[in-house]
Amino acid sequence: MPTPAPPAPRPPTPHDEIDRALATLAGRAPAWAAMPLDERIGLLRSLLERTYRAAPGLVADTCAAKGFNSLQAGEEWVATVASMLRTMRILLDSLEGIRRTGRVPLPASAVRVRPDGQVTVRVIPSNSYDRLVFAGVRADLWVDPAVARGDLEAHLGSFYTKGIVPPGRVSLVLGAGNVAAITALDVVHKLFVDGATVLLKFSRVSEYLAPHFEAAFADLIAAGYVRTVYGGRADNGEYLVRHPGVHDLHLTGSAATYDAVVWGSRPEAQKAAGIPIVDKPVTCELGN
Repeated sequence: MPTPAPPAPRPPTPHDEIDRALATLAGRAPAWAAMPLDERIGLLRSLLERTYRAAPGLVADTCAAKGFNSLQAGEEWVATVASMLRTMRILLDSLEGIRRTGRVPLPASAVRVRPDGQVTVRVIPSNSYDRLVFAGVRADLWVDPAVARGDLEAHLGSFYTKGIVPPGRVSLVLGAGNVAAITALDVVHKLFVDGATVLLKFSRVSEYLAPHFEAAFADLIAAGYVRTVYGGRADNGEYLVRHPGVHDLHLTGSAATYDAVVWGSRPEAQKAAGIPIVDKPVTCELGN
């Protein structure tokens, strides 16, 4: 089938509206960072359930935008919906395990030590589902060599197992334009792993997914922990990246996109001088 024309982009979010969104997120950041685990688990459960309810519409719109027929819809159910729900479910299991025992529910058999002493953690397969769907696939995390086997548990569980409250901060997520699940899961990671409130700017090519994601995150949006905005790089990208109300940012894109964000319009000269134009933490997933 011929690829249809992409849906029309939304009008860029005005800067004064962005300012108000960031002010709300900053004001709610301390409450989110200090939220009791029971309440956080409740919101994650709500997010999982709302994502499930939003899934049929999300898949339908994604297939329409890509020109997929009904036989191809399964790709979107697996790559988008299943990966979102599966990741949220694993995160929920981890948080509920911490609530029960105060530690990450990691079986001892998952931890190994390489001949050079470096610790690894087997994360796939983690259960019978993984063994069935990812038959023959194994994945290990290689732990920082400075962390010895006996110290591993003290480094697990983010702030949840440390008896600390993370600093209240606002993260900017520059949404992915390829796999729809990535955008939602980047927001989930910033919220539930890093403990930050989140401003999400949708990629121009996937703005049509916004109503479905906003429906999934509705409870978190209503509580002031998530906000969404629109626009391209010239409209709002640079404004957001440099905004003093943004403490850190995450992007998915190409290496050229990263260079434009971090090093500016003259990336080679800025790299040679060792002077990035962004002076805040940046994490990224870059293609090619």
